[in-house]
Amino acid sequence: PQGQAPDREPAGWRNDGRCGAQNLDGDGKPSRCPTRTEFFAERGQAIREDAELWLEDAPCCGQSGWCGRGMEHCTCSTCVDYSKKQTL
Repeated sequence: PQGQAPDREPAGWRNDGRCGAQNLDGDGKPSRCPTRTEFFAERGQAIREDAELWLEDAPCCGQSGWCGRGMEHCTCSTCVDYSKKQTL
C-alpha cells in the first residue's frame, strides 16, 4: 500500500526514495531524504543493499513525496532540504 514502509525498510530514509508524512520509514515515522554523507556512510550495510543509487545526490523532499535535488524538491513552500537541516 502507498505510504507504508516496504519490508525491511530501515529507519530514517527509505531505499526507494520516497519521503514525507505520507511515506513512512521502518519506525513508522515520516521518511526523510539522506544527505550525501549519510548515503555513503550507510551504503555498505545490508539493510541498504536495495537503495536507489540516485539517492546519493537527492537531499530534498518535495511535495510529490519523492527525494531529489531539483527546484521542485528543494525550493517549494513545503519542501525540506535535509542538507541544510541538522538531523538526529
